[in-house]
Amino acid sequence: MTKGTAAIVLALLLTLILSPCSGKAYLQGDRIILDGQPNTLESVARDIADPEVFSFDRDRNAALANRNLTVRGTLFIGSDKSADSSLSPFQILEMNVSRCGAVRIEVAAGPGGVGELHLNRAKLITLHETDDQCKDPNLLIVRGKLVAEDSEISGNIECVIEPGASVEMVGSSVSYTQNGALSCELGPGQHIRIQDSSFIDNANYGVRVGSCPDPLELRGCAFRGLSADVYNAGGGELLLTDCDFQTVKFASLSGKVRRRWSVRVEVPGSGLHVVARSAKGNPQHEIVRGVSDENGVCELPLTEYVAFPPKAQEFREGLNNVTPHVIFVYDRDEKTLLYKADNFHVFMKHQRLTFR
Repeated sequence: MTKGTAAIVLALLLTLILSPCSGKAYLQGDRIILDGQPNTLESVARDIADPEVFSFDRDRNAALANRNLTVRGTLFIGSDKSADSSLSPFQILEMNVSRCGAVRIEVAAGPGGVGELHLNRAKLITLHETDDQCKDPNLLIVRGKLVAEDSEISGNIECVIEPGASVEMVGSSVSYTQNGALSCELGPGQHIRIQDSSFIDNANYGVRVGSCPDPLELRGCAFRGLSADVYNAGGGELLLTDCDFQTVKFASLSGKVRRRWSVRVEVPGSGLHVVARSAKGNPQHEIVRGVSDENGVCELPLTEYVAFPPKAQEFREGLNNVTPHVIFVYDRDEKTLLYKADNFHVFMKHQRLTFR
C-alpha cells in the first residue's frame, strides 16, 4: 500500500469514527425500534424495507406504521414542503394498529441513552379517529425527550409524561382522546415547558396531574374534559397562567390549582420596583415583585383565585379569592414610593396598568 493510499484509507476511517451515528430502524418482535440519530419517516421506511410494516408516501408527505414504535435514538417528524400548496403543510405519521387502545409510541430513557421525539409542523394520528366504543387509550409515553412545535396529536392518543422526562411543547394540541389528553407524573426538581397548547378530551379530563413534588406551571393553554378540564390527582400545586379552563376536580383532600393572569405594568423608566399585594381582607394572599425593563415594562403573574378541595370552586368571594391587588411602584432605591393603585382586579390575560 502506498503512502497516498494509506492516507486516504486513514482519512476515511477517521471520518467514520468522528461522524455522528446514523439513524437505524429495525423490527424487533411486534415493535419498530429506532436507534441512533437522526431518523426521519423516510429513513425509517428505507431501513425497514417492508411496506407492510412501515411505508412512506412522498407525495402525501405521510408515513403509515403497522407496528408500534420505541424511540431509543432521535426521530424527527416535520414538513419542509409547505411552499407547495398541492402538498400537506404538515408531515404525517399514521398509526395503523387497529385493536382498540393498542397503539403505543414510547420515547425511551435508560442506560443506553435518552430517546428524543421532535415534532415540528407534524401530525401524529391513529388511522381512524376515535370511536365512542373504544374506551381504552392509545398512548404516547414520554420517558426521554419530547419537543413539539405547531403540531397535532389526535385520534385517542393520550400524552403521558413520566418522571425524568424532558418536555417542550409550544403551539401544539392533543385532541379526540377518550381517557385524558395530557397526564403528568413528575419527579423532584423536574420541570417541563408546555405553553400555548390545547388538550381536549371527549370523556374524562383535559389534563391530569399526578405526583408532582414541585409546583407545575402551564402557560397559555386550553383544557377541556367531560369529567373535568383539570384533574389534580396527586395533591400537589398546579399553576395555570393565562389558561382557559372551567372545571377543576381533586382526587384527595389536598392540593391546589392556582389561576393566574399575566399583568403588564407600564411605568416611566427602567429599574423601577413594582410590588403587587393582595388587598387587605382577601382570604388567600400573595406578594409578587418585579423590576421594569428598558422599555419601562414589568410583567407580573398575579393570582385571581386558588381552587382547593373538598369542593373546587371556580370563584367564590370570601373563600378562595386572591384579587383585588394593590400595586406599588418604588424608585430604584426600593424605598421611595412613586405610584400606587388600589383595588386592581385580575381576571383576564394580558391586562395592562399604566402609571405616567
